[in-house]
Amino acid sequence: MNGRGRWHPGDCLDPDGQDSYSLDDALASVGPGWADLVRRSHALAMIAGVRVIQVKEKFGGLRVYTEPSTRELSDTLEEIEAESFTVCESCGAPGDRLRVRRWWMVRCPRCQLPEAEVAPATPPPNRAAAEGIRDLAGQRALDADRIEDD
Repeated sequence: MNGRGRWHPGDCLDPDGQDSYSLDDALASVGPGWADLVRRSHALAMIAGVRVIQVKEKFGGLRVYTEPSTRELSDTLEEIEAESFTVCESCGAPGDRLRVRRWWMVRCPRCQLPEAEVAPATPPPNRAAAEGIRDLAGQRALDADRIEDD
């Protein structure tokens, strides 16, 4: 908590010192346009019997962290996180991933900031993509080793 008495993205403990986010904490951590996505994510975590330990925006998309987690829950949360890349965080309308200077966000045309640039058409970063990048880096290292051996 930041000492101002209000919940802010990035805080890992709720204002009452609990070790998980309540639904209200989670909703206050991101823009109102993602409220439906947050409610769905939080409900899934509660059904699974796990704690929501952080909810935030990262690289323009919703992130929901739970503890402990299961593969099934992680896969479902990743689908919701991927959906967030198409939903305006401000109002909930269909939106595009944009960049303002170094900050990524999802905004609809009505909520878009004038200085925003539409992001390149690349898949949103997520855990699966990160795994693929690590796999690719490992494969490149193996290829480099083979070239040196030849």
